[in-house]
Parts: sequence; C-alpha cells; structure tokens
Amino acid sequence: MMMYQLVQHLSPYADIDVIGPFSQEKHREKEKSTVQRPKGGGLVWFFLYSFFKGFSLTMRNRYDVIIAGSALLLPVTLLLAKIYRRKAVVNVYGLDLIYPNLLYQWMIKKLLPLCDMVIAISAAAKQEAIKKGVETSKIQIIPPGTSFSEFAHRPEIDDVREKYGLKDRFVILSAGRLARRKGILEFIENSLPAIVAANPEVLFLVAGDNPVQSLSHKEDIKQLIEQAISRLGLAEHVQLLGRVRREELIKLYFVCDLFVLPGINVPGDMEGFGIVILEANSVGKPVVAADIGGIGDAVDDKVSGMLVTAEDWSGFTSTINHLIENPAIRQELGGQGKRRVESEYDWPKIGKKYIETLKRKFSPGNAVNNSE
Repeated sequence: MMMYQLVQHLSPYADIDVIGPFSQEKHREKEKSTVQRPKGGGLVWFFLYSFFKGFSLTMRNRYDVIIAGSALLLPVTLLLAKIYRRKAVVNVYGLDLIYPNLLYQWMIKKLLPLCDMVIAISAAAKQEAIKKGVETSKIQIIPPGTSFSEFAHRPEIDDVREKYGLKDRFVILSAGRLARRKGILEFIENSLPAIVAANPEVLFLVAGDNPVQSLSHKEDIKQLIEQAISRLGLAEHVQLLGRVRREELIKLYFVCDLFVLPGINVPGDMEGFGIVILEANSVGKPVVAADIGGIGDAVDDKVSGMLVTAEDWSGFTSTINHLIENPAIRQELGGQGKRRVESEYDWPKIGKKYIETLKRKFSPGNAVNNSE
C-alpha cells in the first residue's frame, strides 16, 4: 500500500512506469501510472519478470532513476542500472534489511552499499542501512504518509458502537497484522489486567489478523491471544475483530478514545515506522506506543502521544491509566497529533518531498522508473 500511494503522489511530477507483483486487486489498474504485473504469483517468477520487463522498458525509455520498492529487489535494480548506466535508488523499511537468512544477508551487505541512494522510512531503518555498510551521505529519511483527506469527514459511527457494544465503554484500539513484534499478546498479559482493575469500563479492540503469505511471520498469535484472554478472564474487556474493511477501520479510529501500539523486541524483526499511529492521530486520537524501531519517528513524545520504554508494562499501565483519568490531556495530544499529520505527513507533501530529494541528488529530467 505504501508504494501504491507513493506512485500516485509522484505521478504529478514524473513519468513513471511500475513493475509490480501479481495481484488480483482490480482497483490497482486505476493507477495514474502504467503498472506492469506478471500473470502469476511466486517470488522467483516475479524476479524473472521484473528483470526482463525492466530490461525492455529501460531500453525504450530514458529513465533517470530506477527505484527498488524494497531491499528485496536490489539484484534486479542494480543490474538494470548498471546495464543502462542509470541511478539506482532503494526504499528500505527495516525488516527488509535484517531478515535472518544467511544468503539474504550476504546479498544485502554486498549490494546495498552499491546503490546511489537509500531512502529509509525512519531513523531506525537508516541505522540498519549504516550497519550494512552504506555511507551516511547516501541515506535520506523520508517517512511514509497518510491520506489526511480520508479522515477529513467524521462518518456515522452509531452502527459500529452498536455492533461491538461500545456504549459507556472506554475504548482502546490497536490495528495491524498480529505479528509478534506488535506486542499485543504481551500487553494483554502484562498490562491490561491492571488497567481493567483500575478502570472496569475499558474495552480493548484489536483490528487485525495473523499475517498471511508472510516470509517472516508464521506464529498463530491470534490463538495465543485468545488463550490469554480466557486464562486471565478478560473476555468482557477484549474483542478480536479480525481483519476489518477499510471503511470500518476508519470508523473504529473515530470511535476509540485511545490508540495503542505496544511493540516488543523480537530478534530478526522490527517495526519500521507505524502508519496506524498517523491514522489514529489523523482523527485527533492520542497514541501510547513503545519507543522501539521506527515508532519513535511516528510519535512526537508528549506532543502527539506518549512513548513508553518497550516491554515496560508497568509504564504502559500507569501511562494509559493517567490518560483515562485526564480527558483534557487526551484531547490536547490528539489535537496536536492531528495538526502534525496534516502539516508533515499528508501524502501529497510526502510525494513532493520524495521528488525534490531525487532532483536535488540527481538533477533528473522528468522520468522515473519504479520496481515495486
């Protein structure tokens, strides 16, 4: 989704051709740019398709830059850039740099420093790139954005209140895939019981399901959470909503009182940023999140939300209880967060910053190629 948004907001400034993976999502064919996709799935097939389609496109077009959508596409991007003497740029997120596979790590350390520019989504991702041997001067931090206009009008939320029984409840929301690094299980086990003991009206809503088709996330976290809820007697205070439609997720942002992202340390994994934090702020909701990975870039501590040391569960408990008891502080943090997102993280602003960064570095004409 990030690359989809990025391409849309680069299109006003550049001629773009996109090579993307196999997808059955019809809405993507409405992109302003030309999207080239293989007719079938599979990583090996996508690599082959990306190279031969990229070779053909670059032969016919005078691209200034070839961009890899992630570090995974480094071999194809660098090979095309070398053949056609183009600049090679790669977007990195964190996990794509630390994925624990010996062959993959060998490839990253050999190829990443060869790029002309590395665009990291956070300071944490930048540090991982430096560890792989990239010169600091080659790295630019450009965060992901959010479509602020998507949250501009408050939707009708009575249906969601009724559906989930939210009347007279203090609603804490978390959203995203149930990867171990999100810390949802540990938050429920170590912090939520004390929060509920002090505030019996609390209801924790979790929107998201186990990751599917993921190379790095194989655990059934949902089942472990369900077992913890039963063991701790929290059935009246936690609802696992599974994967929800976008329209409903937006309503959940509006209906909640507080958003939480209690990330934890997981070897071989990391939170590169936390777009859901920006989305919660976009509707004026404060955030409590772990100060880990790129989350510290997404949250302006004590301005748009509160950062807590990762796995400091007593810290999470006291911070959340304090915000529950102080609605004026919640309102202030939420309002400041909303203004911050609108001024700094709206996708049109991020797209403009991206193209300005490329121009400043490479002084290109008006064509950019993107391998998603």
